[in-house]
Amino acid sequence: MRQIEGGYLAKEVFEFCSDFDDEGDGPEENGITTGDTTLFFKELYEKAPTEKYAAEVASLQKEVEALGNRISELQVKASEEQATLGKISKFPILQMMADYLTGDFEFIVFLRDLTLSPKRSVYIPPNIAVMVEVANPSKAGWSMRLLGSDYNYRDLYDKPFFPFKTVEDAVKFIKEDMLNRIKKWSYDWNDKAGRFKTMFDDLSLTSGVKKDPDVIQAYQEKFEKLKALDNAEKAKKLQADIEDLEKKRKELEKIQS
Repeated sequence: MRQIEGGYLAKEVFEFCSDFDDEGDGPEENGITTGDTTLFFKELYEKAPTEKYAAEVASLQKEVEALGNRISELQVKASEEQATLGKISKFPILQMMADYLTGDFEFIVFLRDLTLSPKRSVYIPPNIAVMVEVANPSKAGWSMRLLGSDYNYRDLYDKPFFPFKTVEDAVKFIKEDMLNRIKKWSYDWNDKAGRFKTMFDDLSLTSGVKKDPDVIQAYQEKFEKLKALDNAEKAKKLQADIEDLEKKRKELEKIQS
C-alpha cells in the first residue's frame, strides 16, 4: 500500500481455504493472498465500515437516484422546449414575439418610415399589440405595435415595429422592405412622380439603406417610369384641350358666317 495525493494505491487481499479433506473433518489449508492488480482507493479503513457508514451510503444512493430522475426530467423538458423552438422558428411572427418578450433583441425598426434604432435609445411602453392586416389584400401582413397605457395618448405610441437581434438583420429587412415599397408603389391621380419622390424622401436615413446602389437604381427606374406616365397624361390632357378649343373655334366661325 502507498499513499498518494488524493488517496491510496493498494492491492486487494483475499482470505481463502482449500477443499475439505477426504474424511470431511475440516479445511486442509487456509490463508490470505494478495491480488495482482494495484487499485486506487480514496479511503482505507482499519476496520470494516460500520452500520452508520452503510446508512450514509444508502442515503447517498437515494440522492444519486433522485438526481438521475431529475436529470431525466430536465432532458425531457429540454427536448420539448427545443421542439417548441423549432416550431416557433418556422413562423417569423412567433419568433419575433418570443425574442421581444424575452428581451433577446438589440434593435428596433419602425415600419412607417423604416427608422432603425438601438433598443437602449427607445422608450418602450408597457403595452404592446400584435396586429394582423388581412382586410386589404394589398396590405396583408402583420406587425407588432407599441401602445400607450393611456388611451388618450395611444396614437402617440401606436407605432408598428419589428425587433432584431443584429444590425445586419435589421438592415437586410429594411432594404428588402424598401425595394418592395418602390416596386409596389402606385397612385391613381396626377403628379405620380412627385408623390413617389415625397414617399421616398420621408423614409428614414438612419440605416443608410437609401444610399444602397440597388435601392438607388430601383428608385430612379421607378421615378422615370412614373414621370413618363405623368408626361403622357399631361400630353393626353393637352390634346383634349386642343380638340376642345378647335371645336369651339369652329362653332364661332359657323355663327359668324
